Amino acid sequence: MNTIKSTGNRIKSKTPVPENLIKIPVKSLDHSFPEFIDQESLDTLSRFGEKFRLAGIDGNPLEIQELTVFNAFLADHVQTNKISSVQCMLLWSEWVRTFQRQTAGFPNLIQEKEFRTIITDKFGVAIANNEIRGEIYNGIKFVP
Repeated sequence: MNTIKSTGNRIKSKTPVPENLIKIPVKSLDHSFPEFIDQESLDTLSRFGEKFRLAGIDGNPLEIQELTVFNAFLADHVQTNKISSVQCMLLWSEWVRTFQRQTAGFPNLIQEKEFRTIITDKFGVAIANNEIRGEIYNGIKFVP
């Protein structure tokens, strides 16, 4: 049997491989939480962990995963643009779709009200009411 050897460059996989993961202790005996966490999630934990501790909130691995997916969503799909605007419900529904594709669940931590607050605070935009399109974020562009 002949085998073909690839001479091309390898593309880095987005699937976590064991050497990129760090074992973390899980407080609960419920084994539904992941035993490993990747570097991106650790970065998210360090950014939000202090805010959680100051507010007296215990962050569990599922919440950290949601924050990690949300940060990636904002970085990949939301950009400021002075001449563009996007419908609030379009951006919200794209966030939910992205989250469901990656986790097969509905966001528990960042729901519609929290989403609107984060978008307006992070990007410094206000929600305007367009007669045809409904509520929109002026100055934000959605990148598919």
